[in-house]
Amino acid sequence: MVKRTCEDLINILAVTEFWGEFCTKPIYVYFGIQALINMRKPLLLLLFPILFLPLLRAQTQDSSYKFYMKFSGHGSDLECVAYSFDGKMFASGGWDNRILVYRADTPNFGQKLFTLEGHNAAITCVAFSRDGNLLASAGKDFSVKIWDMSNGRLVRTLSQHNDVVNRVFFDQSGWNVLTCSNDGTIQILDITNIIVPKVLKIGTPVNGFVQAPDKKSYYVATNGAEILQVDPTGKVLRKLSGHIDAVNQIELTPDRKFLVSCSNDKTAIIWDIANAKPLRKCIGHNWKVTGFSISADSRYLLTGCNDGEAIVWDMATAKALATLKCMGTNVRSVAFAPNLTRLLLASYMQVSDYGALMYTTPLFRETPAPKPGTPAKPGTTPAKPGAAPSKPATAANPVKRP
Repeated sequence: MVKRTCEDLINILAVTEFWGEFCTKPIYVYFGIQALINMRKPLLLLLFPILFLPLLRAQTQDSSYKFYMKFSGHGSDLECVAYSFDGKMFASGGWDNRILVYRADTPNFGQKLFTLEGHNAAITCVAFSRDGNLLASAGKDFSVKIWDMSNGRLVRTLSQHNDVVNRVFFDQSGWNVLTCSNDGTIQILDITNIIVPKVLKIGTPVNGFVQAPDKKSYYVATNGAEILQVDPTGKVLRKLSGHIDAVNQIELTPDRKFLVSCSNDKTAIIWDIANAKPLRKCIGHNWKVTGFSISADSRYLLTGCNDGEAIVWDMATAKALATLKCMGTNVRSVAFAPNLTRLLLASYMQVSDYGALMYTTPLFRETPAPKPGTPAKPGTTPAKPGAAPSKPATAANPVKRP
């Protein structure tokens, strides 16, 4: 009898293509129950709630990710969103050539702080300095701009690339801006001395890059399926194979233990850095994975897809915790709030009401957030998050290191 019961259960599960899909589709559960009733299998009916308890938990988890609000104000579709490291601000940019900066803390949550104008084409990426004093933006006009977050003024324009800039971020010190571009280069720009940037020539469009934990090499994502590890001269040290299509983004986890990548092959991969092998693969998207965000405690991964969906993953298991059906048609950028209670999506919209989409989550941060900024020198007072230099930096009053 037991053997026959097991065979019946296997036959039912064989109706679906994947067990994982069975456990996330309520319609399959319904038909499974109906099949058991028709087959007159009372033992399996009793076992059914136990066997599919994970499904019930998954559905509860999924439903607890709720749409919160849209931050209207843009005149066209978005390409990027980013939170400040202290979680007090976030910025969005897109095809209206503008950047909007909002408050993300209370009081006055959601208040628009600045509208930053100056780019001559779509904004592709934005990033805050670790202390929140500055915002860097870059785009399809080949330029990188630095903005003062105390007053919204333009500090500097860095025009060193010859093609679309795909990524921009500050280093730990906050004095260097790192960029990569379709012109095949990675550039390190000292914002106090922009005349001679450090240039790393890759020779093919660079979609993303990150400095390796050894701080002597870089991981580089190009339009190829392999991730390249290169030295400061651009020499390829090794290749990481696992994707089968162009890699769109790569990042180190905040704890610097793993490398994460996403690709047009519909997957995201968590890599074992030591042996350059895929450790876990996140499979569940139906189209190109355009970007991702890693939670500040390195426990969760948020991926966006150009089919309009975003998925939250458990990084320890690569299991999907929730799938968010975005209002838009193409998720271009995603961001976790530092405390994980909210997340942001930048998407192409089906209506003319453009803006970043915010969702609430049931997640919480397991470890305290690292203090933003760099340690102050002995005898000095650390700058407060959001505080700006005493005088805005201009050509007449250039940025100076402390």
